[in-house]
Parts: sequence; C-alpha cells; structure tokens
Amino acid sequence: MFKASSLKAIARRILGFSKKQAVKKIFIQLADGTLFHQHSLEIEIVDHCNLTCGGCNHLSPAIPRRFESAERILGDLSTLKQHMRVECVKLLGGEPLLHPDIEAIVAAVRKSNISNKIILLTNGTLLSRITDGLLEILDGVEISQYPSMQNSAEEIALLQKRAEKYSVTISSFYFRTFHKSFAFKGTEDKKLVQRIFNTCRKVHLWGCYAVYEGYLFKCPQSIYLAKVIPELQHDPHGDGLSIHSCGDFSKKIIPFLTSRTPLNACTFCVGNVGHIKDHHMTQRDVWKSQYEVSTESVVDHDLLKKAEADIAIRVGCRNGVPFES
Repeated sequence: MFKASSLKAIARRILGFSKKQAVKKIFIQLADGTLFHQHSLEIEIVDHCNLTCGGCNHLSPAIPRRFESAERILGDLSTLKQHMRVECVKLLGGEPLLHPDIEAIVAAVRKSNISNKIILLTNGTLLSRITDGLLEILDGVEISQYPSMQNSAEEIALLQKRAEKYSVTISSFYFRTFHKSFAFKGTEDKKLVQRIFNTCRKVHLWGCYAVYEGYLFKCPQSIYLAKVIPELQHDPHGDGLSIHSCGDFSKKIIPFLTSRTPLNACTFCVGNVGHIKDHHMTQRDVWKSQYEVSTESVVDHDLLKKAEADIAIRVGCRNGVPFES
C-alpha cells in the first residue's frame, strides 16, 4: 500500500520542483493503494507510419513494420491495472489506423478497465478507416495536421457529424515546426545529459508513460532509440520496467517513476531542447542520416537554459490554430 501522505514528496521528486510548485503540478495521485496518473498512458499499437516526417519523435521512418496484438495489450494492462490507473489511454504509433484489427485493440484496452477514456491519435490520412464500430468504443480522436498535408474542413466536419452519434470528441492539432529530438552519435558529457533529462517535459511534466511488449517505459523515445542505436540494441527493454515481474512491480514502480537518473537512451536524445525546424517530409532511406550528429550540435543551448529556469516553457511544435489558407 502507498501512503497518501507521501504524495507531495513524491511529486517533488518526480518534477524536481519546490514544494509550492509541486502542489500546483502533481500528476500522480495516490488513492486506496493504487497510483493514479492524471495524464495519459500511451500504447504504440504499430511502429511504422505511412508518412515520413523529418521530425518524427517516434523514429517511425526508421522502424520496421510491427503490429501489437490485442491479447498482449489485454494481459499487460490487466496486470498494470492492479497497481496503476490512468486518466486516459492514447493509441498511437506510427500511424495506428494501419493496424488491421484496431477495433480488437480498442476493445482489449476497454476490457482491461485501466481507464475510462481511450483516445486515438492519427495523422489524418486514413480517416476513412474509422468505422462506426470503432467510433462506438472510442472517446476521442486527435488529428495531427501538417502544412503540406492536412484534412479539408469538409473531411473533418463529416467525421465530427458521425462522431456526435457516439459522443466522441474530434480534435485537430497543427504542427508547423518540430524540435530536433535525437543525436545518434550521442555525447560523453554526462552533465549535459543530466541537464537535458532534468528539463524533459515528456518525463517530468507530461508523464508520457508507455506500455510496450510487457514493459512500462517513462517515454516512447526510449523504446525506439533502443531499436536504432547499436549501443542500446543489446538490451531493447533496458529503460523499461517489466510489468510481469512476479510481485516486485509494486515495490519498483515508484522508484522507477521518480528516479532522477537519466535513461540509457538519454545519451542520444535531446528531449524538448533541440533546435526547431520547419515541418517537412523526407525520404525513408535517408531519414536516419539527419540524426548522425552529436548531442552538442542538436541542443539549443539558450532554450536549455530557459527550460532549466522554467520546465513548462514551450516553444514551437503543436497548437490549435489552423494554418492560413
């Protein structure tokens, strides 16, 4: 059992904030011995994508095709639910609408009862694959829009009309720019790695936890970097915590989530402080080459200093403002 009295202390450890700041931004609550995560839990139901965004922070253009199974998702989430509940589950990839049995995936998440809310994240190119049967078991759809590829107002209106029947929320987010996220050559500067980790909103502010192949991860980037970085490939689940670890999971989850030690993947990731680039598509066979650089060359050092002063600072990336015609 977790003691509710330790809530604020744990939040401070997670965020590295002062007591006053921690009270304002607690994203883990404790109730009846169960962790309650006030943000989302991500499930990467496919790894690949039909687009090749240059700034893809799931490395999809460089990752082979993979389809998650409904059976494994149900098993993982049913076990995790004994220790943790979440505000919502987000299904993404890659492009999740590429999954041939996506309704079974959503049904498995629903059956696990780890959350009452399930949201699908899509790039919007395959909206025709959203059937009424899928809408009936979802709670929301978030569509990523890009300057060179966006849905028409008519497409969105048609989907919204269908979704209203099932009380499903349709939201669009517009991505004009991306932060450069990776440096495949990494760095030997451990102090720089620690500074980047300390300012990572994915881990410390948004809580972008992900379940993948029986493991809980602090962020999806640590999953995918282990697939492309030779130094990490020998232990692809090294940055995760096994969900099925025979009674030890409940003892390990809080130390795992609150650790201030950078992940193995952090040596090759620049979190939220990379230089900003305009959104663009690139060829799949050359996608990796843009990241064959050192960490020092990718970090925006001015932004890093600002993030150290205020981790919530947000520059670039998505917003809710449509592109100009």
